[in-house]
Amino acid sequence: MVGALSLATDLGTERPLEHTLRTAVLAVHLGELAGASAQELADTYYVALLYSAGAPRTVTKPPSPAETIGANFDEHHVDPSEYVDEGDRVVVAGQFKGKNKGGALLDTGFTHIFDMRGGKVVRFENKPDDEQAWAASWTS
Repeated sequence: MVGALSLATDLGTERPLEHTLRTAVLAVHLGELAGASAQELADTYYVALLYSAGAPRTVTKPPSPAETIGANFDEHHVDPSEYVDEGDRVVVAGQFKGKNKGGALLDTGFTHIFDMRGGKVVRFENKPDDEQAWAASWTS
């Protein structure tokens, strides 16, 4: 039931299908790195699946590129390759790959920085290795 609701939310907010599921899996992995208990990991999974349930389609600020990937890309992959646990900070490095609606290819590294407090993410930052390639991939 929760999985179906998360898929419906993805569709209703124009996110790529299974975006919320991927978010939940990543949240659980981060919880494992932070040493969360089995119950905390289960709670994290369901909270992540429900974090945007019923979210409205309208927003009060312009969406960031990450929030509009499905509308701009035919293909988009985030391939994490390294996880570094620094206590209150988890750093994930990997590669963005994709093809936008105009056919332009994106292939650039990234660093995701998660600041943690009490086992919860309190801040997230996306740092593409090549800002120009990242920005250019959003135009067709």
